[in-house]
Amino acid sequence: MDSNFIEINGVQREYLIERKNTKTLKYKVYPDLTIKVIVPESITIEEIQSRILKRKSWIRNSLEFYLQNKNNVVNELLSGSTIKYLGKQFRLKIVDTPDESIKLIGKYLVVNVKNKDNKRIEALIDEWYREHAVIYFNKIITKCLKKVGKYDINQPTMFIRKMKSRWGSCIQSKNKIIINSNLIKESTMCIEYVIMHELCHLKFPSHNTQFYTFLSIVMPDWRLRKGKLERLLL
Repeated sequence: MDSNFIEINGVQREYLIERKNTKTLKYKVYPDLTIKVIVPESITIEEIQSRILKRKSWIRNSLEFYLQNKNNVVNELLSGSTIKYLGKQFRLKIVDTPDESIKLIGKYLVVNVKNKDNKRIEALIDEWYREHAVIYFNKIITKCLKKVGKYDINQPTMFIRKMKSRWGSCIQSKNKIIINSNLIKESTMCIEYVIMHELCHLKFPSHNTQFYTFLSIVMPDWRLRKGKLERLLL
């Protein structure tokens, strides 16, 4: 994926360029302030820059909206606020206690914490997400490998980490896939799509016709899953 820069309020901001078999340009700004433009495969960098400058005002307004929203994060990690896990909404219940732990009880994620400091609560929740992501993603990989194993795709090494602009990535030469830890917040069908997508890259590294043909064989409804995942970021 290529990238370039656009100046917004005196700051050079990088935007990602994703080339696809499309006739139009699509612009996206994500909550983590990532800027992406989806473009036709044959378009030049100069033309992309010219076109994105025409959307500068929209990009600036979108960034400002997410920046304002980001500044309110401290107020969200309170008892009664909502978080997501496997595509479902749960209420936070924060309890002041000497023994720290997190448990999912009914419709509540109960966070037992020594100090109701927002950073500590956030760290505990991130750790809880990661622990569950390791277990759940490995289950999904095992499930997906049953469909692609016969095509000479072997069990990859999986790494889980936070990523700003991708749900997953693949390093074919090292038989390695990387999955965004935040994906554990989304539904099983979205998780399966991302993992299957990256497993297919172990056989076809590029987003070419062969890749999408193969993905359609092993996951016929991938477009539906992809569309649901993309709508989460609009």
